[in-house]
Amino acid sequence: MALVLSGCGNYNYKQPAPTEPNAKLSIASDQSGFMSAQMFSSFDDAECKTPGYVMAAFNFSKDKNQTLLVQPGKRLHVLATFQRTSGARLAGELIEVGSRYCNNLISFTPELGHTYSLRQTTSEAKCQVLLVDIGSGSPPPTFEVLEVRGNCTRRIY
Repeated sequence: MALVLSGCGNYNYKQPAPTEPNAKLSIASDQSGFMSAQMFSSFDDAECKTPGYVMAAFNFSKDKNQTLLVQPGKRLHVLATFQRTSGARLAGELIEVGSRYCNNLISFTPELGHTYSLRQTTSEAKCQVLLVDIGSGSPPPTFEVLEVRGNCTRRIY
């Protein structure tokens, strides 16, 4: 079974040029398992009305952390989506025996020159997003965890 990353985040995130004012966002993978995928997409609003821009995508064969430049002073909405499917062989056929899907929506305003670390952690009980300003070791003061609603509820796999 192949997981395809498409749909809600159809375009690659456009980073500011290195010579323009910027902040850095390091997105970490929380991959576990052969048939899992994770995607981080940015949106202009909290209901994902505008097209999404893929910031980072991970799967069982691509799990390196990715660092992006982001525009400072502009609120950023990030939808983190995770899916893991477990399978088994029955008479030589691969069948799906269970899946885990979750998404989280966060928002914050990056500050000029700051570096942030973003990670979506997953367990059987819950998923959550952790955002830390590397300089302070704490979430930025503008960080918000938002209800996933509107177009943000669409699966992207």
